[in-house]
Amino acid sequence: MEMNGFMGVFHRFSLWVVRLAYLNIVWILFTLAGLVIVGVGASTLALFAVLRKMIVFDEDVKIFHAFKEEFKLNFSRGIKLSFLYTGIGLLIYFDIRYFSQFEGMFYEILVGFFTILFILFGLAFCYVFPICSHFQMKTSESFKNSFLFPVFAPLQTLLIVLGLILCTIFFTIVPGFLPFLGISLPAYVISYFAQLSFKRLEEKRNQANGGYT
Repeated sequence: MEMNGFMGVFHRFSLWVVRLAYLNIVWILFTLAGLVIVGVGASTLALFAVLRKMIVFDEDVKIFHAFKEEFKLNFSRGIKLSFLYTGIGLLIYFDIRYFSQFEGMFYEILVGFFTILFILFGLAFCYVFPICSHFQMKTSESFKNSFLFPVFAPLQTLLIVLGLILCTIFFTIVPGFLPFLGISLPAYVISYFAQLSFKRLEEKRNQANGGYT
């Protein structure tokens, strides 16, 4: 029996929360199975691939089965992305720490430059996993496009940032939800608005092609 009105909305909302909690637990299990450092990239790619199916196709996804398949499919790619983004992020961070020790206009400019670069890098990191799950691209192309989307989709990027801020506030107020939604909820926010930016890009391409795909 299908529920309508408030009860129907509450039922669908509750179902989504349960599915996100289950997805979060599956992400933790597969990350640990990959000894964290090796498994975190593939687990996160699998997480965004499953979220895409849930958001774009509104599918009743068999979460564990879909996650396992995506994890195996993206294992080597996940390792590459993990080491690539971790390495670059640490390099920029230590550059900021190093140059902030010195005084003078030149060093202030350098710190400002690397701080802006670090922010752009953080935004690119938000996009790379949705890009990998949505487009058929090489890892190098996904890396390049992850830096372009924050610039060419500023509204969606702003909504991602605001969504992540709200998630941070929520988990600060109710930290007990962190083990159940700490990864999947922010990932859902990122994936949802990233999909909007992809849809906008595809609409622009269709218009440029005269309405033909």
